[in-house]
Amino acid sequence: MLKLTKNEREILKLLVRNSDMSDTKIAQKLKITKQAVGFIKRKLKQKRVIKNYTVNVDFEMLGIKVFGMITIKVKEAGWIFLRQKNLHKKVFGSSNMISCFSVSRGDIGVILIYAFKSLKELENYFQRLQVEFIKYFEIKDIYIFSNEGVLKDSPEYLLIKTLDIYGKGTPLEPFPVEKMGVDTSKLSDSEN
Repeated sequence: MLKLTKNEREILKLLVRNSDMSDTKIAQKLKITKQAVGFIKRKLKQKRVIKNYTVNVDFEMLGIKVFGMITIKVKEAGWIFLRQKNLHKKVFGSSNMISCFSVSRGDIGVILIYAFKSLKELENYFQRLQVEFIKYFEIKDIYIFSNEGVLKDSPEYLLIKTLDIYGKGTPLEPFPVEKMGVDTSKLSDSEN
């Protein structure tokens, strides 16, 4: 694990909040020189900590009001077909798709997140997807949520907390399952 300096962590936190922030503004906030900011950013890029800069899009301004997350079980024929016919481009390359995750869970192989202008558009898309590709995969679950329900605790918040804790080289602490009401006496040593 890469250990970051205090200034590296602080610059990353500022860039996570606003990737468009100028070196001058960062320098003012951290009370360091603009040249130091530029040097630290170049160093973080060389170490591949910073891969690129992103934009935080207001989906509602673009007319996106509904999101759907689906979990898919890919059937054996589906894995073969995905490789041979470039089906992945048709299924996973939709203009409505935001994210695609391959997961290792017995009954689920893929999680997809889509964005739509309306609930009707979402329903039509998922129905067509299910009918058209029924031989290749099975939709296990569909979770539908509105624009207002998206990212109350944002990924930026998670990254900033991660930088605060792990950027210092602090080891990962076990999750306190006792606080969830779990009787730990029934867990094996490997689970405890």
